[in-house]
Amino acid sequence: MKRSQRFRAPAPEYPVRHDVDKRKVSRKAEILHADETMIIVAKPPRVSLDLAWDDEPTVIDQLIAANETGEDETLLPVYMMEPMVSGVAILARGEAAFEHLRASVTSGEISITCDVLIRGRATAREGTIKHGVRLKKSGSGLLCIDDDAGDAAVTQWTLKDSFVGMAYLECRPSPADPNILRVHLQHVGLHLLVDAAYGGGTELRLSSFKAGYRPSPRHPERPLLDRVSLHVAELAMKHPQSGEMMSMTAELPKDFRAALHQLERHGRIPS
Repeated sequence: MKRSQRFRAPAPEYPVRHDVDKRKVSRKAEILHADETMIIVAKPPRVSLDLAWDDEPTVIDQLIAANETGEDETLLPVYMMEPMVSGVAILARGEAAFEHLRASVTSGEISITCDVLIRGRATAREGTIKHGVRLKKSGSGLLCIDDDAGDAAVTQWTLKDSFVGMAYLECRPSPADPNILRVHLQHVGLHLLVDAAYGGGTELRLSSFKAGYRPSPRHPERPLLDRVSLHVAELAMKHPQSGEMMSMTAELPKDFRAALHQLERHGRIPS
């Protein structure tokens, strides 16, 4: 796809949450790989790659502070990851590297595997969704399904676990763009559990699935998850210069792990 059509589009806006307990949230990106062509990071949730958001340093700001790049160097995200999405991200060093890496995304030489929590019941162990996608004309930066004018896209998914009214999936979108799987899952009625921009909810609370839940008299209930329930867990690619196969992984962030832990304890389907 043309970069001007998608990858320079504005990211959807999300409300800034001022009640988040920042002591429990790690907002520092981990450098997984760095060379003269690109920097690959594990991006935490609530951190923007390149555009200021929520008064937090961007990933690029963090890289400058760590002397991994200079203020005069241009770093470009190879695929868009909004602040509320976590996981492996690629930043190309300059326009030439960006164009080469974008071509690798389009050709399928770069692939990503994502962990997602969805609302609903998966009726099979795996599936494939094939629908063309394009940017909405609203200028919101969101994608929509368009089999006539959109670009070809595929999402393969595998069921990892099931809970009451929810499921845990592994998804592999092609081209490698986490936003493709969001619009694909929405289209087939398997909305992400938390993803208001694509028809999902705004948060996951323990009280919504734990039988006999009793609120604490000392403090209000906090959401287990209140950001997009999508994590880019793995990246596989050929190095643009050496041709060597590379694989990078990013561990699930604390909030995603906590949500899964509570679902495993209290969200099981009764046998």
